[in-house]
Amino acid sequence: MSRDRLRGALLARCREDRIEPPKTTRIERVLGAAEAMFERNFTTTTVQRLSLESVGKLEELIVAEAAPAGVPAGGQDAPQGDGQAQAAAAASGGRRAFLQELKEDPGPLQLETLLAEIVKLERVKAVGLPAALFEGVSEKVVAGWRARAMKMYPSDFEAAAPPVRLTVLAALCQVRQAELIDGLVELLIQLVHKISVRAEQKVEGELNAEFRRVQGKNGILVKLATAALELPEEIVRKALYPVVGERTLEDIIAEAKANEKELRTRVRTKLRGSYSHHYRRGLPKLLKAVRFRSSNDTFKPVMDALDLLKRYDGSDADFYAAAEAVPLEHVVPDDWRDAVLDLDSDLVERIPYELCVLVALRKAIRRREIWVEGANTWRNPDEDLPADFEDNRDVHYEALSKPRDPADFIADLQKRTWRRWTG
Repeated sequence: MSRDRLRGALLARCREDRIEPPKTTRIERVLGAAEAMFERNFTTTTVQRLSLESVGKLEELIVAEAAPAGVPAGGQDAPQGDGQAQAAAAASGGRRAFLQELKEDPGPLQLETLLAEIVKLERVKAVGLPAALFEGVSEKVVAGWRARAMKMYPSDFEAAAPPVRLTVLAALCQVRQAELIDGLVELLIQLVHKISVRAEQKVEGELNAEFRRVQGKNGILVKLATAALELPEEIVRKALYPVVGERTLEDIIAEAKANEKELRTRVRTKLRGSYSHHYRRGLPKLLKAVRFRSSNDTFKPVMDALDLLKRYDGSDADFYAAAEAVPLEHVVPDDWRDAVLDLDSDLVERIPYELCVLVALRKAIRRREIWVEGANTWRNPDEDLPADFEDNRDVHYEALSKPRDPADFIADLQKRTWRRWTG
């Protein structure tokens, strides 16, 4: 909580208890003492919850990695990484400290970024922080300690008292772990969309070029439009058929349908090629790094499909075994069935099926029907309320600028609505 909010809470308590508030200097001393006491209790509790192994791993984060002579440890002794720091570290030829990498945002939208973020997440998980490390602590408090760590130099960590150093490093790792998971989910959503859009754009461009080579279609369209405008009250048979014959119109419709089918077929082919030759190698690593969950039975087929993909990780088989119960409903769209099911053997082909699973997963995640364990943005929707909401309702209602009394809330809403209606 900021010093201003603490000061406001203290003055409000004085008014509530009918106590004359102290002078400004006294208030500042009281607030400073309260902050120091909170920090002392918070850091002590945090360190007590850490295992010896986790303490060692956290201390290792500020140990400088090997670097050439004349180059600061970690490539750049900077509080927060950016592209310039990465370039300087690369030019120096030295390995940058993981603490520096941990502070950096993901790179461009590509498979290599996804793989790099997975490696980063695995290294954070290896620290072994307990899941309940900050249980009972407001997310804003933990986020504040994370922000504090982002601004610190390695020398600042070394100079800090051990409880403070371990707490600030633990907060950084805990929050960054959730942020890395969120980032991986965002990358998954964007990459699936990217390869789909690219495939559609390429195929549409090819078909449009072929469509323009067919003679006469533009002229036919002009004739139809002219006849329709000149004879708006006339029936179709009398107004349009004399201009363009019925058979010609039937041929145009048949060709358009054929083009639509050809579009879907070519898009599937492009998607398959792009996915199998480049993006597919990232899928097993992503499924190992991120745990998807769902509380909605409707999306059980998608969850079962993800389990199936995990079981076949490392397999060279082109098809799933005949004995496998491969979920198709809510996973494979109707226009993909022919691409997924082999007509001769009736087996499910893995590559197109994996694509369908990724698309279904993307849709379910965006609707919050499937959530991600350990994430923040994409966490279980049931956990959206702050952990301390029940204990600190007054604080949260004040932060939202909302009254606790429902009658006051309704009255204010009615007043504002009526003001809009009446101008």
